Amino acid sequence: MEKTYRTKTYGEMPLKLDTGKGWIFPKGVEVKAHVDLETGQVSFFIAPEDLDKVDCKFNPNFWTNWSA
Repeated sequence: MEKTYRTKTYGEMPLKLDTGKGWIFPKGVEVKAHVDLETGQVSFFIAPEDLDKVDCKFNPNFWTNWSA
């Protein structure tokens, strides 16, 4: 059995991907969690209707910019 949950950060604030600066609050797209209740596997995703709000340009240096 599988179930989808909303994610939360501080209090009632949803976890979001930063999509740019807003006028007062940062813009963002809510991240949701899909949980397999039998295995405990969790997959994070954004809703299909929010895909156009995410800038998906390819960055070849993405993984090289991370420090261990």
